[in-house]
Amino acid sequence: MPEIHATSSAVVAAPAPIVYGLIADYHQGHPSILPPKYFQNLQVEEGGVGAGTRISFQMQSFGGVRRAGLAGWLERWLAPRFLRAVFAAELRELGVQAMARTSRPAPA
Repeated sequence: MPEIHATSSAVVAAPAPIVYGLIADYHQGHPSILPPKYFQNLQVEEGGVGAGTRISFQMQSFGGVRRAGLAGWLERWLAPRFLRAVFAAELRELGVQAMARTSRPAPA
């Protein structure tokens, strides 16, 4: 299978520990930033926080599975654009969740 490269970035106006906590915690934090339009059924298979975590999930994309030929070439061409949209949605939700956690009062 050919490699596909796609990137996206955003400035999240929240403290780094909160942002990292959301990204690294695959039990609660990370699932809260995944756009449900694209991701379903995230399961932690091993670990769950930070490096070494193994997950599985289902992803809705292009309406189905294609093999070879023009459709395969077209999907490889479209995938980076699609993934940038997915990443942008995830980064927006990361900002929302991080700001919500930043504005909560500290536990007593």
